[in-house]
Amino acid sequence: MTIKYPLTVIFHEDGDLWTLDSPAELASNLEWYDSLDPNERSTVLDANHQYLNVKVEKLELIKLEFIKEELLPVENRLKHHD
Repeated sequence: MTIKYPLTVIFHEDGDLWTLDSPAELASNLEWYDSLDPNERSTVLDANHQYLNVKVEKLELIKLEFIKEELLPVENRLKHHD
């Protein structure tokens, strides 16, 4: 499976939603970011709404891959309403 752009970053704390169109845009906007860090309180999805594991350090994209929801910290998962 291929990651499809644009990517969506959802910041749970303030409700901000960013749409990013390329790996360069992802790195330059997130600067320092780790989707596995529960303190980030955010979710990254591709255009097909698949969860992504993203790591950016010093404006460099270190990791960009699919991840299963259950492997994300609870704080970084989307809230499902019944």
